[in-house]
Amino acid sequence: DIRTFGGDEGDEEPFLPPFDAPPTLPPASLVQRRLILSRLVAAWAHSPAGGQAFSSPPTAAEIFSMADSLAAVFDDLAIAETGVTELRTLGETLGPELGAYWQQTLQFLDIALSAWPSMLDDLGRADPSTLRGARLDRQADGAPFIYGERPVIAAGSTGSIPATARLLRAIERLPRGAVVLPGLDTSMSTETHAALLRSEESPHGHPQYHLAKLLRTLGAGPGEVVELATQDHPRTRLIHRALALTSETAHWSRDRLTSSDLEQALTGVTIIAARHEDEEARAIALAARDALARKKTVGIITPDRNLARRIAAELARFDVTVDDAAGAPLFQSTVGRLARQILTLAVNRCAAVDLVALLRNRASLFSRSRKEVAQLADDIELALLRGQRPAPGLEGLRKALADHLVEPPKSAARKLNVEKAEAITALLDDISRALTPLSQLLAQTHIRATDLATAINAAVDAVADGAPIRGRDELRAWADELQKHGGQGHAFAPHGLDSVLAALMNGFQVRNRLDRRGDIAIWGQIEARLMRPDLTILGALNEDVWPEPADPGPWLSRGMRLAAGLEPPERLQGLAAHDFAEAMGNADVI
Repeated sequence: DIRTFGGDEGDEEPFLPPFDAPPTLPPASLVQRRLILSRLVAAWAHSPAGGQAFSSPPTAAEIFSMADSLAAVFDDLAIAETGVTELRTLGETLGPELGAYWQQTLQFLDIALSAWPSMLDDLGRADPSTLRGARLDRQADGAPFIYGERPVIAAGSTGSIPATARLLRAIERLPRGAVVLPGLDTSMSTETHAALLRSEESPHGHPQYHLAKLLRTLGAGPGEVVELATQDHPRTRLIHRALALTSETAHWSRDRLTSSDLEQALTGVTIIAARHEDEEARAIALAARDALARKKTVGIITPDRNLARRIAAELARFDVTVDDAAGAPLFQSTVGRLARQILTLAVNRCAAVDLVALLRNRASLFSRSRKEVAQLADDIELALLRGQRPAPGLEGLRKALADHLVEPPKSAARKLNVEKAEAITALLDDISRALTPLSQLLAQTHIRATDLATAINAAVDAVADGAPIRGRDELRAWADELQKHGGQGHAFAPHGLDSVLAALMNGFQVRNRLDRRGDIAIWGQIEARLMRPDLTILGALNEDVWPEPADPGPWLSRGMRLAAGLEPPERLQGLAAHDFAEAMGNADVI
């Protein structure tokens, strides 16, 4: 029986102690949180106090993005199980050290921290991070009753979430319980282990930081851990020394590996320094194809979803279909691109370039065959647009078409007859009908997220009528989710809608439904853990991608997070470093 940490709540919840606990409320969804918190952020941004915090009023897209950042702060507070009281007293604690912006932000956070729980109560919902912590604790309490004398192995977790660490401790204390710590440095000295637990040493970006904290929760030290892989490989020593604490980098010259050890450590390690993303994707695809030709299995690891899509496209040149385990962001998927083209066409009032771009999209059928739409697109471009500048909008094209039938302009590259003109007129009518919901929306002074999603979904239905387009079900599900929580978001002017659409689609993915090959895969960092292909390729090992920026977000500075008892943003870099060190354990690495 294999289970994930914190999962299976529907199956396990009734059987976990306390057995008479009332059923938990359903969690607030990603969309629901985004809409509710956007209303809070918008109200503050347009208040006198909030107005002083911005050099210019935030756009609708920025408000939705700030709502997501605020939700991340609430998640951090729920995960850390501390910080709410400390946040409310930060103004007194740090006092004059905080600038006017942070003082105003703290005032808003105080309001938001009070309003958010009451808003959830009114909706009959619960915070998802709080529910996850409670579920993990119930699993920890229920472990002795559920497993008894059976063997239980918890593997692959660094215990970075306190509730997860408590579950690991409960499993380790079972009669036949075992915890497998991934990538623990058992050669770590007592001094280094102690330094990892001192915040003044800034250890949060170290790959062993979370494991050191977990060992403290388990009541053990590095010397009490049984090493399962006893081989002392020079590469392991090299990686651990390269990723040392800042204070220990002064010992690099003393701890330098010998020439023979260094050669052994780097045997099988290759570095490709690409000049840009296109070259990087092509190099990775060529290396992967070469390995496949030699009957090797290939694992490509990257946190950059755009790079993953580029690699998949390059591999398709060799008829190698690879599945990106993380999927494509909805905004950048096939159906997402079509939705953006339709939105751009409506916003720009059917500009010629946008119209031709939409008609060239293979998903634009308007209940016709692809061949028919392509021929009509050629007729419109060559007869009405090439070398000409018709009046704006579809009405301008209709007038240009009528004039063309009377006397074709000399610059026209194609002459149209009455039959073709009628077909073009019918297509323009269909385009006008498809854009009607969006056009009506753009004419309003203020709209809501639900209105935008509903109009885009209807427009995609009309434009892609008859086209088997990947991601169509996901776009409908996204629009339906927004529809369910329609009145909970803030109202905004219909400007910058492409950025608004990107913010609203953030977090929604389109999964591949293709049959997976067994010899090659593209993984994110989490999916790649414990995987051991013949060749591992690490993509996007660049600052701001892997590792990601140590950005504390717009609501709390790094110092404020530390003062409130929260982890600094470098903790994510520590997890990224741990994933890097694990991946470097493969024999052949690019």
